[in-house]
Amino acid sequence: MKTRSLVLTGAFALTLGACATWGLFHRGVDIHESFIQIHPGTKITPEDQAKLDQILSQYKTKLYKIKNNVNGNLMPAKGHLNNLYIEQSFLAEVAQAETNGVPYSALQIGAAGNAEHAPVPDHAPRPDHAPRPDHAPVPDHAPRPDLLSREDFRKCTELVKRVTPILKKYSRD
Repeated sequence: MKTRSLVLTGAFALTLGACATWGLFHRGVDIHESFIQIHPGTKITPEDQAKLDQILSQYKTKLYKIKNNVNGNLMPAKGHLNNLYIEQSFLAEVAQAETNGVPYSALQIGAAGNAEHAPVPDHAPRPDHAPRPDHAPVPDHAPRPDLLSREDFRKCTELVKRVTPILKKYSRD
């Protein structure tokens, strides 16, 4: 009786593990207003990849990050989207796929969030705000080029609209 229970428990654990691995290989795409997440295991055809590359080449590289893992070899990333604009749970999913050697085309086009809640490095101080004497200026406090401005967020929405027809067939919806 104990042996049978152990065998059933083992079979159940293997089934759960297989389902989790299967999920990594067939994840798909989540399309949002200002960003698209390409989950690990999504197999984008070479034709669609060429179309995406053509569109992405017309935008700043800081608006997207695409990583490809082919046969266990992580290819150089395309784009330089700051991880600040990528959901932490999604970054963890990609890291797990890298650890497990899952072949994938993954990451994100556009930025999660919106212009109202985004860090805005080019935000000028308001003229009606007088400097406070107890706040000394920070000498190395320069705008970071990897952060997105309001205009960049507008471009993210435009970019998503342009690539959605290509990626819609991979959607999980």
